[in-house]
Amino acid sequence: MVRPEPGAFGFFQSPLAWGVLFGLAPLAAFPPLEWHWTAWVAFTPLLLALDSPRGTLKEWFFAGWAMGAVFFLGHFFWLHRALVELSGMALVPFLVFLSLPVAGLGLSFGAGCLLVRWCRRCMGWHPFWTFPAWLAVQDWMLSEFPFGGIAWGSLAATQPHTLAARLAVPIIGAPGLVLLMGAVNACWAWGIQAALPAGAGGGKGAPRRPAFWRPGLAPLVTAPWVRAPWVRAPLTMCVLAVCVLTIATVTLAWPLAAGVPRGARRMTALLVPGGLSIAQLDANADDNTGGSNANAGNNTVGNNTAGDTTVGNKTVRYYLARTLAGLDRGGGSASGGRNVPGAKPGAGHALVIWPESSARGLIEKGKTLAELSQLGGLLQADFLLGSSARVGGRDFISLYLVGGGVSGFQRYDKRRLVPFGEFVPPGFRWMFRKKVTAGEKDYAAGTLPPVLPWRGVRLGLAICFESVLPGHFRAAVLEGAEIVIAAANDAWLTQGAALHHLRLTALRGLEAGRDIVFVSNGGWNALLRDGRVVSGGAGRQQAFWVHPALRNGHTPWILWGNWLLAALLAVWIGGGAFFSFRNGFGPR
Repeated sequence: MVRPEPGAFGFFQSPLAWGVLFGLAPLAAFPPLEWHWTAWVAFTPLLLALDSPRGTLKEWFFAGWAMGAVFFLGHFFWLHRALVELSGMALVPFLVFLSLPVAGLGLSFGAGCLLVRWCRRCMGWHPFWTFPAWLAVQDWMLSEFPFGGIAWGSLAATQPHTLAARLAVPIIGAPGLVLLMGAVNACWAWGIQAALPAGAGGGKGAPRRPAFWRPGLAPLVTAPWVRAPWVRAPLTMCVLAVCVLTIATVTLAWPLAAGVPRGARRMTALLVPGGLSIAQLDANADDNTGGSNANAGNNTVGNNTAGDTTVGNKTVRYYLARTLAGLDRGGGSASGGRNVPGAKPGAGHALVIWPESSARGLIEKGKTLAELSQLGGLLQADFLLGSSARVGGRDFISLYLVGGGVSGFQRYDKRRLVPFGEFVPPGFRWMFRKKVTAGEKDYAAGTLPPVLPWRGVRLGLAICFESVLPGHFRAAVLEGAEIVIAAANDAWLTQGAALHHLRLTALRGLEAGRDIVFVSNGGWNALLRDGRVVSGGAGRQQAFWVHPALRNGHTPWILWGNWLLAALLAVWIGGGAFFSFRNGFGPR
């Protein structure tokens, strides 16, 4: 068994420096670069390094930690806009706060590299199959922990529009797609190692060893149909391997168009985008109380009194004006087409969808909902809008479904709150005196299922952060949701972060097998189907019609959750252990 010399990290003269380079590589697949194909090869250098005997376990832990810290820093740096530019946090406390999630999440990469190296050294398990398994498990765990899930930064979010996602995600979920991506990276590392001279990559004083691919491919290279010397030549085999890997990678990463469900029922919805800043939204909380707005960030929710009206609520007037303009344009869709004034596509009532926080204050205690119902009766439209609610002294972030010409309303309260943004998790009060959003008190989490009935349709609902969590979508579909509507307020995010939010939401729709209507303030507005944007886009300032398909039935992932992935990982690890044992790979 070859033991690495203490401190002999070889070409890793500085584990932290090389960890930084390994962390930058996968970021190219995310916005703003969006080279989604790079995710299939980004970990290849890391895998080759993990298979070399260079570096102690301690050095590899710090290299992995640096890699994870850089990777997550690239994803969470948009918090500078949310906390410093918009919320007024001082730079030093922000840097302290940002270092906590970055360093904490980076530990997952450090622990992964440590585990992979330990398995190679002590058990003889090769990194080329242990690393993809760990990558999938990490993606799985981040969708559940901490704080009930934080799927931000999932590698699978770079691929929702690809063939690989279309095939794998509805069955084994996003972590299964990550496992497939890790396996392709391992194949590339395997092919590169096969092209190197036998024993290349050994550390100082390490004996030469056979290349990893030779025992596994022995039956193939000795088959009768490859007896010709030129076919069995190492150069020929390398060229063939590169061609096969290239074709496989390009095929898996190939973008696909969204399919059109045959015979599926359709509904008609008018998406009303918003372009308000956070300051404008917070300022509106004092509209009907006559109070000053010297410090918009400290306004409390629910300042609107019983005299609240649609006319007196600035954000409601803002979205109502856009709604009336969209209704006047009639049949115009996001993909173009002739506008017919006064015409509404389809028959019956349409659903007008506004973003999260489109109506500030406690609108159910005033006249806003009654006035919207009366207006909807005249326009043959129902309204779904985001606002706040207060029940028993607790504040909720809610969506209100108001029927046109119908008394009463339905409400869904957000169940999965944004950590630090909408509530401060226990143990963090020493840093965060209060949540980032307006108001002194934390919001409360709702308890009812995220589904509301609307004119014979079961609407699944997700408010902002909920749209990136797989468990939320699964709960909605199991409750009978035929479509999912995601209402968000992305004015907090940078352009790249808003796009990442949309991609994660599209991935969730692929897992659930449902169309998604995504409407936001300050972000993307689109109809998502099969992981792609069917209509809509970024920066839309006009309301537009969409016609999502209503789907029933359950994908394997909805029925079984991550149990199929767990079974696949068990087979993967068991098969890899058997392969290593049969081919004589022992501890090193």
